[in-house]
Amino acid sequence: MLLGAVSGAAGVIHLVMVPSHATEWLAEGIAFAAVGWLQIAMAFGFLARPSKLLLGAACAANTLFVAAWIWTRTAGPPFGPDAGVRHAAAFVDITYVVFEAAIVVVACLLLVRPALGTKLSGAWRGPALAIGLCVVIMATAAIASRGAAEHVHDETAAAHQHGEASNAASGAVASDGVASSHDDAHAHSSASDSTTPTHDKGPSLLENGEMSHHYGADQPLDATTRAALVHQRALTRLIADAYPTLKDAKAAGSQAAGAYGPGLGIHMSMPPAGVPLPPGFDPALVAGGSMSDGAILRPGSLMYAGTEDDSPLAGFMYNAMTPGEPDGFAGPNDHWHKHSDLCIHIAGGRITTIQGVEKAQQACGAAGGQLVSQTNYMVHVWTVPGYESNRGVFSDVNPSLTCSDGTYHVVTKAITDNYQTNKCAADAA
Repeated sequence: MLLGAVSGAAGVIHLVMVPSHATEWLAEGIAFAAVGWLQIAMAFGFLARPSKLLLGAACAANTLFVAAWIWTRTAGPPFGPDAGVRHAAAFVDITYVVFEAAIVVVACLLLVRPALGTKLSGAWRGPALAIGLCVVIMATAAIASRGAAEHVHDETAAAHQHGEASNAASGAVASDGVASSHDDAHAHSSASDSTTPTHDKGPSLLENGEMSHHYGADQPLDATTRAALVHQRALTRLIADAYPTLKDAKAAGSQAAGAYGPGLGIHMSMPPAGVPLPPGFDPALVAGGSMSDGAILRPGSLMYAGTEDDSPLAGFMYNAMTPGEPDGFAGPNDHWHKHSDLCIHIAGGRITTIQGVEKAQQACGAAGGQLVSQTNYMVHVWTVPGYESNRGVFSDVNPSLTCSDGTYHVVTKAITDNYQTNKCAADAA
């Protein structure tokens, strides 16, 4: 009964995850389907006609499945689009591997001691039923979990509803080629200069202002382009492994390029050490002239979800020094954007935007800055597990990043250190 319940639950979870894996790599989707149906078939066998042969097959097969899971979570898969990149362990993944480990333990015990459980009295029926019920509840929770819903790391997870944060830190490359990460926000909403927030707590606040971008739903990709994009996004996870927290980035020489802002967090410069290209990656695996593996491993900024040392990495910003919109990531869904007439302040290698001034050379100069008429192209990328944007992988803003009070409210601060910045209302005092 226990083997039937656990094997069936593991099989169902595998089948539920087939579409998400198949969209990344068809071979992986087929493998998940095969494992799922095998485990379900074994579940029926345990309940209808258990045998030593079935126990041995279950023990061997699930040992292989557990080993494969450990391998992909420690060293990364040995082949495929994301070869060499460690997969993140979500609740749904942990649940089915625990089920598989339980199958191995119980099946092997029954092979060694076939009479195990034959002398149990009827009083054990209640606990046995409770165990089976717990298995069903765990499997249901795993399937319904956020990790299962967001398990597919691809750009079709959500439609692009790109709104440039009217109050969030963004990145710019000045027209003279100087890379910059804006301080805290392009605060162009009418409420940005009020100390009493008037907006609700929703992410709609991030999409106000003249810098909003709305691109519509993602376009479908062919198999070749999708494989290239999966490969590129796997590379970004190498960066996340190298600099998982703000403390790690600082220790590697990263510097802040502004304060924290809702929607985009705090921008940190890419550490000088960078991230080496691992064995197993094919630099030629690009589609449509999209950028190389080496370029993907060198984003312009790392974006963190807070200002404390343990704040996790949430996303990346890439800059392009091209006259026209770059090919960028594989496919048509990475919408690169520009900003116009930014007043910036440069000091000690730190570039920040000056907020709350008119877009005129005189006003910008009076505030201690210089006016940049046009930035170069930039794009934001949200591929870090746990911080996937529901606006899309390449959305301008990420509603997961809020102020400390859970809102997106900002207030205008006075000029300090020769530049002016907006801060979260909760942190303004």
